[in-house]
Amino acid sequence: PFVALADAGVARATADRALTDRDVRGPMTLTVGPHREYDPLGTVPRDSVAVGFKVPVGGKAHGATQTAHASRLVATAVAERGQLMRRLDLDLHEAEHTLSVLVESTALATERDTLAAEQLRMAQAAFAQGEIELRELLRVQETTFAARRDVERLAIERQRTVAALNQALGVTP
Repeated sequence: PFVALADAGVARATADRALTDRDVRGPMTLTVGPHREYDPLGTVPRDSVAVGFKVPVGGKAHGATQTAHASRLVATAVAERGQLMRRLDLDLHEAEHTLSVLVESTALATERDTLAAEQLRMAQAAFAQGEIELRELLRVQETTFAARRDVERLAIERQRTVAALNQALGVTP
């Protein structure tokens, strides 16, 4: 959507420049039409035919500033579109990199969660047989909960990064 908006801005500025260029050159025009005039003291109209013509004098030399201004607006629109494209490309690259890092981190966090759950199961069995104290069981339990929180946090972060990637690609929900 941002690219389409920038493209429309460039097209509008280009069309304005073409219109300004055409206005500066000024076409030769001939106008013919009726003309009605009243006397200052009378109420009787005086009808006539009016003929007018316009011949541009000076050509482009007189309109160079207007044409230059319109050309500057086109250059500004093109430059803004280029900046937008670079920013969107950078956003896309950053989102792709972040997503690849999150995929790897999620795999490691899932493995850590699985190991922590197994460790908790073993610690509970050891506590039930009196081999470890409650303090050690609680420490293992805390590690297991932290591993689960990391997996959930990374899943949320992955969804956020996918949304950023879609936005950089221009995908609308």
